[in-house]
Amino acid sequence: MALTIPKAVRKLLIREPFYGLFLLSLNKYFDDSIPTACVRRKGINIELAINEQFWNSLSDEAELAVLEHEILHLVNKHLTMQASFPNKKHFNVAADAEVNSYIENLPPDCIKAEKYGLPPMCGTKFYYENIPEEKDDEHPSIDVHNWEDFQNASDAEKQLIENQIDHIAKQSAEQVQKMQGHIPSFLKDYIDKLFKQKERIFNWKAYFRRMIGTIIDIELKKTRKKESIRFPDASGLKHKKKTSICVIVDTSGSVSNKELCDFFSEIHHVWKAGADVTIVENDAAIGRIYKYSGKWDGTVTGRGGTVFDEAVKWYNEHRRDFSAVIFFTDGYADVNLNIGGECIWVITSDGCRQDYPGKTLYIPKELDT
Repeated sequence: MALTIPKAVRKLLIREPFYGLFLLSLNKYFDDSIPTACVRRKGINIELAINEQFWNSLSDEAELAVLEHEILHLVNKHLTMQASFPNKKHFNVAADAEVNSYIENLPPDCIKAEKYGLPPMCGTKFYYENIPEEKDDEHPSIDVHNWEDFQNASDAEKQLIENQIDHIAKQSAEQVQKMQGHIPSFLKDYIDKLFKQKERIFNWKAYFRRMIGTIIDIELKKTRKKESIRFPDASGLKHKKKTSICVIVDTSGSVSNKELCDFFSEIHHVWKAGADVTIVENDAAIGRIYKYSGKWDGTVTGRGGTVFDEAVKWYNEHRRDFSAVIFFTDGYADVNLNIGGECIWVITSDGCRQDYPGKTLYIPKELDT
C-alpha cells in the first residue's frame, strides 16, 4: 500500500534528513489536474503537487525517489534556469538527466544519463549540449515541468524565489548539522556557499568601542569572576554594554537584489559586532520595522521610488533609543536631511557619489563578484 505524503516525508527524514527537512517547508498536496508530480510557483512561494493515482502506482522506494527528484530541481535552480535555454523541451530532458544522476530507486523507464551513453553528474548544460534532440521522446519524465509561469515573473520575483529556496536549504542544513546527520556530498559546494559570509567593509566592533552612544542597553550576565555581595560563593552579575543601532535599508526598485544581499551581509557583520539592530525598510515610505536576529528571509517590502523623509522622521522621533543610524542605499535620492546624532551611509559600489550627512562608506566592487 502506498505511503501518504506525510508518511513518506517522515521516512525520508530518517533516511535523508536534509531532503525531509526541506520538504517540511513546502506546501504538499494531491492534485489530479497534473499527470504525475511537479514543483511549481505560487506567488513568490513554491509548492509540491502530486497526482494521487500516479503516487499510488509507485513503490515506497520510488515515492521517496520522486520527492528527492523534485527537491533537486529546486536546489539546482531549474525553475528559473529554464528561461536561459531556447529549446524548453530539450532542457527538461537535460534537467532530469542531471538530477536523476544522484537518485537511487527511480522507476526503471525514467531518464538517465547512461541511457544516452553519457556519464552521470555532469551538469544540466552538459546534457543539454550532448543529448541529441531527436532522442527527447525516448524516455519519459517522472514529473511535469510546469515552469512556464516563471518566464512571466519579474527579475525581482525570480530572485526572491531563489532566495527563498536558498533560505530553506540553509535552514535544513543547519538542522541536519545540529542532529549530526548527513548532507548529500554532491550538495556540499552549494551548501558551503550559503554559509559563506562576505568580508566586512568596516571594523564595526572597533567603531562601537569608540563611539559615545546616548543609549546603551544593559545586559546582565552571571559570572564567577565577580562574587555576589549579598550571597557569598554565589555567582555575581556582570554588566554588558550593547549599542542600539537603527538601520535604514533602501528597498527601492533602483537597488538590485544582488545589492540587497550585500546590504544584509554587512548588516549581519554589524549585528555580530555586538549591536542591537532595528531594521527600517524604506522606499518612498516605510515598509516594515523589525529587530534583526541574525537571519534574513530573503524578502523585502517596497521596490518603488526612494524618499527617506518618513524613515528619518521615525528615527528622529525614536532618537533616544539609538546610538546611531546607518543607511544602506545606492544614494539616488535627496540626502539633504535633518538627521540627529551619529550617522553612517553605506553606498553600493556603483551608487551615487554626493555629499552625505555623516560618515560615508562604499561597498567595494570585489563584493559584486
